[in-house]
Amino acid sequence: MLKQTHQVLLDDVNYAVNEYGSPTQKTLLLIHGLGWTKELWRLIIEGLADKYYLIIPDLSGHGSSSSINNFSFDKLCNHLLDMMAEFNINHFDVIGSSLGACLAIKIASLSSVKVDNLYLVDGGYYSIQDIPNIIWNDFVGEDMPESSFHDIQSYLDFMKSNDSLWNSEIESAVRDQVTFNDDHSVTLKLSSVDKTNYLNEMWAFDPKMYVGKIQSKVHTIVALGEQEPKEMQAFKIHQAKSFDKHFMSSEVIIMHYTDHLVMLDKPKEFIQLINNAQI
Repeated sequence: MLKQTHQVLLDDVNYAVNEYGSPTQKTLLLIHGLGWTKELWRLIIEGLADKYYLIIPDLSGHGSSSSINNFSFDKLCNHLLDMMAEFNINHFDVIGSSLGACLAIKIASLSSVKVDNLYLVDGGYYSIQDIPNIIWNDFVGEDMPESSFHDIQSYLDFMKSNDSLWNSEIESAVRDQVTFNDDHSVTLKLSSVDKTNYLNEMWAFDPKMYVGKIQSKVHTIVALGEQEPKEMQAFKIHQAKSFDKHFMSSEVIIMHYTDHLVMLDKPKEFIQLINNAQI
């Protein structure tokens, strides 16, 4: 499997981008979620790269990519499109996870590119502010305890305590969220400033603003976890079906016993989902 790693400089940001497969194949742009990196997609790459040309970046402020000055979703989407132009691509499919799904919707709504298939992985298809009883402080969440950054094992133990589906592949992706310091402590790659900027944009994002501009076939993937409150599960299913009604060609795919890391929880099923959509 051919892999190339690139540094793509766009305005003030140096993006780390992995490229797999041949440019003669159908192109997939994969956009990870908040706090994650391109490692999020590691398990599905081999299963897709023989059929698709994969472009997988670290978003600004994540992984090995630097931060954007004067941050906004609009600027970030323009950077992603400029990045695709660097590879001479303006016709592609896009897969976005959570935060990445919001960006994917904005990209698919633009007239300057042609997106055949839009995959929304457990996010993007509803406004955060529509979640029942949600308030800003709940959305942002509490800061992680300082003790979780004492060393890598402390960080892994903390993250593991919040994920009932933990496996070695999720651990690998979690490891890529941090940098290692000389005293063995770890630091999140995503700074608190960048995280807040992203959260503000996610809080304000409303997919209903873009539905009339999207001509893609839309695949809305709803991941339902065993520990997820029933009220939230019902909300996600209702929102997905409501969003789906806006499009001539679309589908809602409900996946049980998983979560927003479905590409690491159920990689074979995820790969099959993408392949089936291309038929």
